[in-house]
Amino acid sequence: MGDQIIKHKFLYILLIIGFFEIHASENVQFSYLSYISSSGNIESEYPNTLRLNSNPNRALTKSISEILKADDQRIYNLFFGNMDSSNTGSLSLVIAIDKERIYSFKFNNKCLSSYFISTQTILFDPRDQKILSVYPNASRRMYIDPLQEDCNQRNSTLDFIRFSEFYLGIELSKDQVIKNLKLSDSEIISNLLSVSLSKEDGLPPIQESFVIKPVVSYINKINPYKLKYADNNVGINIIDIPKDSFLFFNGESFNKPNKYFMKGDTFSNKEYKNWLGQQFVKWFSDNYSYPVVPYSEGEALGKQVNLKFADRDELLNLTLPSLDYAFNLAIKPHKKVLIKENAGIKAYAYASYIDLSFITMDGSPTGINHFTHSIKNGLVEKVVGDDETDDWENFNNSTNELLLKYIDNLSKKDKKYIKNFVSVDSKRFKKDINYLTKTIGIEYEN
Repeated sequence: MGDQIIKHKFLYILLIIGFFEIHASENVQFSYLSYISSSGNIESEYPNTLRLNSNPNRALTKSISEILKADDQRIYNLFFGNMDSSNTGSLSLVIAIDKERIYSFKFNNKCLSSYFISTQTILFDPRDQKILSVYPNASRRMYIDPLQEDCNQRNSTLDFIRFSEFYLGIELSKDQVIKNLKLSDSEIISNLLSVSLSKEDGLPPIQESFVIKPVVSYINKINPYKLKYADNNVGINIIDIPKDSFLFFNGESFNKPNKYFMKGDTFSNKEYKNWLGQQFVKWFSDNYSYPVVPYSEGEALGKQVNLKFADRDELLNLTLPSLDYAFNLAIKPHKKVLIKENAGIKAYAYASYIDLSFITMDGSPTGINHFTHSIKNGLVEKVVGDDETDDWENFNNSTNELLLKYIDNLSKKDKKYIKNFVSVDSKRFKKDINYLTKTIGIEYEN
């Protein structure tokens, strides 16, 4: 009897060792940086990122690579050489720059400039050029400048310095910026790389960068084996902006359009849907380490992703997997409500509304609907005296918060949250979410 127990324990240990060997043997080629572009004209789409990562500095590529090379805790082998992964059967990992944008406008008698960067970290199989996982990350940094007639009249070198600060996780003083404005690109990059902020943990600033830190964290947590042999693909199927919502976002039923998602003089449904889908995927992935296939309308992340690599002329066409289960989102018009006024201070609530459905894909456009939850959120902003507040930043933040709180409560199931912000009661919510998590296989600790 004792020999049998010892034998079983030995076999169990062998199985555990074999399990980890299988995971550790998964090889992934790091393909560095690329740019999502249908035309390949990345010079006009990503001018500042290209300047930062240009030869001989290659500041972004080198900085990210150094951080990743210093970490040996991954459960897979990440290769940094030029391994031919398409022949070896190894997977490839690439950080794709998705958008580089500047939004400038007059605000409180100043020019307010919003610098926006978004990335897609993509794990794919080079043999069939099929995407296994996409992790989106979007960040924004604001600058206040003196008022001028046209806030969009820009200094290209100043924009380059600010984007570089943003990427590298640093913040220059006004005097440092003025000095750098007179230098060449290579001199500016060298100066920025040499800047060290005083931090207790002693980490280089780039390791805390809002752009780089989430990407590195995701790469270090990836389980390529699990992604390669996943049973189901879950993603976002439809994001609907009905006509009344479009009129609100376009400023026709509100006093101004959503300036963060304009194409010319018109609100861009496509840009807004892509942003909303990215935020949903990010929060879902961050909370449950579960890959969600992103939604994207049109060319950027539709059925195909066109990548232009930073270090070669190759234009790679990758395909997203077809969905087994999905989420449909319908966006309702938002509301701005004055909730309190006292001693010259006004408190406004920025309310956002979304209908979220969980479906099984059956070949039809909408799929088989299992449940729909109407969700709302209210973000409160206080305004002093005659000061202005950025209505659309508040609305966008409220919508982002709505997604975060809902996704967070898939595990928490907080009764107070459900009562105040979800259309179904706690009992129904729990039943729906248990069905969702069991169906797609979410694993989490309560």
